[in-house]
Order: sequence, then C-alpha cells, then structure tokens
Amino acid sequence: MIKLLKSIKGDKVIWAIVLLLSVFSVLAVYSSTGTLAFRLRHGNTEYYLLKQIIILIVGLLLVYFTHLIDYNKFYKLSAILYFLTLPALALLFLVGAIINTAARWYEVLGVTFQPSEFAKLALIMFVARLLTKNQNEINDFKKTFLPIFISISVVCVLIFPSNFSTAVLVFADCIFLMYFGGANLKHLGIVFAGCIAMGLIVYLAGDKLSHFGRLGTAHNRMERFVKGDSTDRYQVDQAKIAIATGGIFGKMPGNSTQKNFCHIRIPILFMLLLLKNLDLLAE
Repeated sequence: MIKLLKSIKGDKVIWAIVLLLSVFSVLAVYSSTGTLAFRLRHGNTEYYLLKQIIILIVGLLLVYFTHLIDYNKFYKLSAILYFLTLPALALLFLVGAIINTAARWYEVLGVTFQPSEFAKLALIMFVARLLTKNQNEINDFKKTFLPIFISISVVCVLIFPSNFSTAVLVFADCIFLMYFGGANLKHLGIVFAGCIAMGLIVYLAGDKLSHFGRLGTAHNRMERFVKGDSTDRYQVDQAKIAIATGGIFGKMPGNSTQKNFCHIRIPILFMLLLLKNLDLLAE
C-alpha cells in the first residue's frame, strides 16, 4: 500500500479531492436509491451500493493507470478523439434515446450513456493541444484564437439542443482554459460581450422561442430567475427543504426523506470542507 502511494504522481491535494468525492458518491448513491430499490429490487438496497462501489473501483483504477501515461501521448490522441466526438453528437438527433423530451443518450443493450460526457474530455484535450501548438502566435486572432473558438463552438452547438446547461458549462470551461493558456484578453472580452448579447436575445425573444426545444426552456429559466416567479419551482423548493432540514451534519446515510421527492440532503459540513479544499487547490 505504501509502495502504491509513493508511485502516485501529481498534486496530492487533487488526489485527496478525488478520493473525498468518491467516498461521498458511495454515500449519496446508498442514501438516494432506497425508494428505487424497493420499487425495482424488492428492497435490496445493497444492489445499487455494490454496483456503485464496483464502478468506483474500476474508475479509480482507470484514473491511476491513466496518470502514469506520458501526457505527450494524449497530445497526439486529442485530435482523433475530437473528430470522433462530432459525429457521435450529431447522430443523437437521429438515433438518440429520447428521455424527458431530450435526446441526450445512446442506448445499447439496455445501457444508456451520454456522448456529451465524452465530448467534454475530448474538447478540453483538443483545446489544450491547440493552445500548446500555437503558443508563439497566441495573440493572433485569425491564426490562433478564431480556429480554437470555432472548435469549441461546433461541439457546444451540437450539445446545446439537448442539453443547454452542459453546453454552457463546457463552453465556460474552455474559455477559462484559453484564459490560463494566455489568450488575448481583448479577444476573450469580445466573446464575453457576445455571450451577454446572446443571453439578452434569448431573454427578450419571449414566447417566440417556446417551439425551439431547449432554447425555450433556457428562456423560461432565465425569466423565472429574473422575475422571481414562484410557479414551477418544484425542484428549487425541494432543494431548500433538504438544506433546511438537513442541519449542520445532515441526517446521515439511510435516514434522509427528501430523496423521495427530489433531491439528496447534502450536509452543510461537507460543503464547507469541499469549498476549503477548492481554495487550497486554487493556491
């Protein structure tokens, strides 16, 4: 065990955060799947717990062996992954499994997976590759900034119709990556101004967007946020109840009740510890 720990490379704080979130994921799954287990597994709550532990172990092993690989190999692989992502996202519109009015998943042999999760990794690797390759011309708008921005936009546009929030988060991650990669602040300012303009257009377009799928959903959410509309706030209300009744330490695994309505009760103490770790990471 000690030999294994010594072989681990990289930032120990990041490793600690990964392990902390992994442990929490087991607790969260065990706490939240009680109702599902009684409905589908005759009350066998250990089924989902064991499944999560197996997935977690496999995932951590993949993380460990991946971090041993020379990062230069990912540099070469990133372009292939990026161009595989594009048709995978595009085909969702034709053969994607429609769940909750959105085609976000492929379903193969009863197992569903989201190509957008694969796209996140592929796009970030590809953007990092382009930033590294063009570091000497990082301030050139046409040769460097525009090609990178187009690469980001293509993926985000393909994700956007079915998953607005994921598209926004992926886009924001890539813009931050460009900032840390030395992109010109004036160019990033133009992008920021353009995002604000697009947001205003979506907000001001009103009911005209109601027939455009997730775009209409985005408008409705923005309108409720700005006006503080109390209608259709089921998930928000359930989350507030979960936080209010959870207390400082939460109700502990297996004792939560709000999971039967919507959300898992997250202990405030865990949230504070997570924020503290993120502050350490930022340093």
